[in-house]
Amino acid sequence: MAAPLLGCTKEEQRSVVDFLWEEVVEGVDIHTCLCVPHGVYAVSWRSVHERVEMLKQGQTSVTDAECFGCP
Repeated sequence: MAAPLLGCTKEEQRSVVDFLWEEVVEGVDIHTCLCVPHGVYAVSWRSVHERVEMLKQGQTSVTDAECFGCP
């Protein structure tokens, strides 16, 4: 059994979501694919769902948008 990946960032997981979505994998299955290697460090199902919705709208950047006015 492989050890969970401890150093995976949100951006890296978003890239995996992007790749699997392009390969026509359903959101539930994408989340399962993330949970296997990342365990408790995997992004939530809601995050995967929101990412898929963003991809459907054509938003492809894996980095967070800058928030102006935030400290």
